[in-house]
Parts: sequence; structure tokens; C-alpha cells
Amino acid sequence: MSRIAVYGTLRKGFGLHRLLKKSKDLGTAVVDNYALMHNTMLPYPHAVEREGAQLVVEVYDAHPLDVEVISGIEESAGYDIAHLPVKASADAVPLETLLYVYNHETDNFKYIQHGDWVKYWHEMK
Repeated sequence: MSRIAVYGTLRKGFGLHRLLKKSKDLGTAVVDNYALMHNTMLPYPHAVEREGAQLVVEVYDAHPLDVEVISGIEESAGYDIAHLPVKASADAVPLETLLYVYNHETDNFKYIQHGDWVKYWHEMK
């Protein structure tokens, strides 16, 4: 199994979360120096590297079949796979975790300062 951090429509309560059905939930964490960005024309967010920002993620011990399916979807949407040290809890040792990041232009995207897609989604309603 590999670890995967999800921040948008793969989180609990969103449509693609079902793709993590074989994976084990390890809890919520924060990824430093990554920002949550939203192209308001699309129903999903983007994670981009940004000094000082924080991104709220759910961390999973991901089943290889789940990773294969999710990677196909994310990569076809223009995301790249980053391998980052992420702590699954405040006192945990950081372990290498997959995170799907967006390495393209985001100048016209909205920066979600608190970094939490679930919170932002509820604020938009």
C-alpha cells in the first residue's frame, strides 16, 4: 500500500470519494507550502506550491487498485503526482505521500486561504 493525500472531490462527502473504497482512512492532515486554488468555472480544486500556504487533506493507506484508477483520472485532468512528506496526525512522523498537484497557470484562480475544500464548499452554498 502507498499513502495518498486528497484535498478535493476525493474527500469524504464528494463524488469521487467512492474511488477510495479499498483504502484505509488515516485522518486529516495539513500539507505546508501548498495552496488550495479554485477555477470557479470548474467544480473541483487545484493544489499548487505556494510558500507559507497550508492545504487541508485526508490521508489514506491507499490500495494499489485505488491509486491506479485515481492516478488515471487525475493525470488526464492535468495534475502531476508529487511525493511529499505528510504527517497523518500532529505527533506522527512524516511519511512519503502521493499528492496530485497542478503545475499550470493559476493566475485567474481563486486562492482559498484556509486551504480546506470541504469548508469552502459549504461557504459557497
